[in-house]
Amino acid sequence: LGAFHNSAERFDPPKCYPKTREAIIAKIKAWVEERVENGERLVLWMYGPAGAGKSAIAQSIAELCEALLAASFFFSRPAEGRSDSSRLIATIIWQLIMTIPEMRDTVLSSLERDPTILSRTQATQMKVLLVDPLNRIPKETLRQHPCLVIIDGLDCLPTESQNDVLKLLSTFLPQLNTPLYFFVASRPCSNIRNALDLFRPLIDTLPLEDDYQSIEDIRHFFTSSFEEMRNEHPHLPRSWPQMVDIEYLVRKSSGHFIYASTVIRYVTQGRHGHENRLQTFLPVQSHNNSVTPFTMLDALYLSIFQSLRECAVEKVLQVLCALICLEEYHGLTC
Repeated sequence: LGAFHNSAERFDPPKCYPKTREAIIAKIKAWVEERVENGERLVLWMYGPAGAGKSAIAQSIAELCEALLAASFFFSRPAEGRSDSSRLIATIIWQLIMTIPEMRDTVLSSLERDPTILSRTQATQMKVLLVDPLNRIPKETLRQHPCLVIIDGLDCLPTESQNDVLKLLSTFLPQLNTPLYFFVASRPCSNIRNALDLFRPLIDTLPLEDDYQSIEDIRHFFTSSFEEMRNEHPHLPRSWPQMVDIEYLVRKSSGHFIYASTVIRYVTQGRHGHENRLQTFLPVQSHNNSVTPFTMLDALYLSIFQSLRECAVEKVLQVLCALICLEEYHGLTC
């Protein structure tokens, strides 16, 4: 249940700040609404580097297109049950039963005849519990129900599982008499790109690029966030921060919202000291002449770690060591 877009486990999930990412959201909404009218392409793959805001966009689409949303699954590496694909098909089927109740009796009958289906391969689950029940429903009936499925964070899975999920989609989506449409978000891992070639005629792609609009969105995010801080804390000067400081932060973000949101989250911690917290980032300089979001994030987190009290250093190191060990254990690399 934690994989749903509106689950309690994901309470207050990342989503797009008001009046940001409007161009990219408009493109996705147009694809969602257009797919309902014609069944040419069944998958929209949105890809971008870590920190580009993919999960926030996926969450916003789930909320904005809720009337068309049939199911969703938000993967997450640290979350139990959402860091592998073992529950993906069963979770999607359960949601489909809720949004398309006409398939309920067929699914239950299949489970009664063979209660071990949920322990079978995902391909078997997909065929018996999803494709067959949907194909029994008249097309006219299905067209009256939501048809959008969102899968976010596919790159959080081990490489083999990423390939398995995409192979399932490429195999079974064309078998549906009335299509479901999948919006998939991930990093541009080479194996995901290669796996998607399996059903190239059925896919649209949408790259998240470091473009003018993303920079403008981040500038708006910083400006509005600092305005909110000033309104909430009247002791802050109305001229704080100076525009030159905001522009400095915008440049350092390099079009990546993870940097901007990390700065704002850090500055807003506590009731006082906002000016000092912001000042922590303004002198940060990268020794690398090539401006990349990863270089800037390294500098940002270095400044945060350097500000830790001595008593907290050991605990932070223990947490980092645990995360590294988990990463290596699960083989979560692209």
